[in-house]
Amino acid sequence: MKLKSVVASVSLLGLIAAPAVASANSKFASHTAHSKFTNRVAHTKFASMSQPVQAVADQNFDNMLVASNHNTGRSGDGLLADWTSLIKIHGGFNADVHSGARWGESDLTPGSYVKGIAGMDGKAMSINDLYLSLYSRINDWTEARASVDYFSTSNSYTFVRKNSRYADGAAYSPAIDQAFVTFGNMHSYPVYLQVGKSYLPFGNYDLHPLVKPMTQVLSEANVENAQLGVMTDFGLSGGVYGFESRSFHSSNGASASPATNPMAYGAYLNFANQWNNIGYDVGLGYLDNMLNTQIMTAKLAYDDHSDYYASRVSGLALHANASVGSFDFRANYVGALSRYSESDLSFKTGEAARPWAYGLQAGYGFDMPVVEKHARGYLGFQHSGEASALNLPENRWEAGVSVDVLKNTMVDLNWTNNRSYGSDKLNFSNDTAMHRVSNTIGLRVGVNF
Repeated sequence: MKLKSVVASVSLLGLIAAPAVASANSKFASHTAHSKFTNRVAHTKFASMSQPVQAVADQNFDNMLVASNHNTGRSGDGLLADWTSLIKIHGGFNADVHSGARWGESDLTPGSYVKGIAGMDGKAMSINDLYLSLYSRINDWTEARASVDYFSTSNSYTFVRKNSRYADGAAYSPAIDQAFVTFGNMHSYPVYLQVGKSYLPFGNYDLHPLVKPMTQVLSEANVENAQLGVMTDFGLSGGVYGFESRSFHSSNGASASPATNPMAYGAYLNFANQWNNIGYDVGLGYLDNMLNTQIMTAKLAYDDHSDYYASRVSGLALHANASVGSFDFRANYVGALSRYSESDLSFKTGEAARPWAYGLQAGYGFDMPVVEKHARGYLGFQHSGEASALNLPENRWEAGVSVDVLKNTMVDLNWTNNRSYGSDKLNFSNDTAMHRVSNTIGLRVGVNF
């Protein structure tokens, strides 16, 4: 079966998928967990949470490997030529403007809640992602990738205490976001080994979107890990991975009791293909300890300024995406498979939580009259359960349009309507500011170089 090759020229950094723009004649693939999605958003392609989801099984094994770590578009196949025989450079920049991304006035008093919405920038204007990625194919069996990021968004998980290591501004300085080495030659042997820091293949999302879907908030994890995977030329890929837990386990979730730092592991399976103008991508992921996701690591730090948890909870991620002509569809689900300890995460007052979320989105690509620019409009709905303690809304409607305005330059306009949990579903009873409806307008200008 001949599969369509996709050249990833997407987001804004060669490694992590963030919304961005690709060259006018290149395929722009969405940063999905394990497969390629070509983005027919404009004569140039770009990735964002608003991008279409044309599922493509890529015969190019290097690109499939990149996609398994959410690195489509940040893979080194950038717009700059290969300036040496060994190293490629790719980069990008996203500037965002927001209005109303909070339930109410924020309270920055140490020890109190910042009433933001998890996954949404609470600042009026910010640099969402400025990145530079390096890629080197050392030999036929070894390649290395690294990415340096800078961003000035308020923390995506806005329940944290002021001045904590997860508070706003903690990551303003440039930092190594991903760096890993891959051993394997997919054209000769379908098995690969990857070692280093990367986003885990758990969930299906783009990196640094204008607004993070609720499923991404629950699943995103960036850790040092080792992956052993398989990728075939007919669209089937999968693998297992392991890493040292970012949090410590203790019997009561406190540092005073004996604690251990156990290993964590996970697995993923994905199948994608495309025939003519019809494509699909389905997959699942398993993570044995969701305390290692970024949202839960930050939550533990907020609760007691430590990294200790009482219960180990595994999670499941599912996705199904399809495209037919100019139409595209996306469905995602992420959820815990059991309840957390009440001391780790509660739902109603005194009840242990089992958070979950799903998201649905439909899009349509079209050519704008008069200005002769290609665009994509989209409409979506998201819903969460037992996740009020993570500052997620219970319901969200979203709509928007993305336009390729100039070569390698995109504009994304987004509207979201967030409705918070009711008072009967909160894990605290004295914060009336959470009983709100928030309408937010976001504008992104992104370039790729």
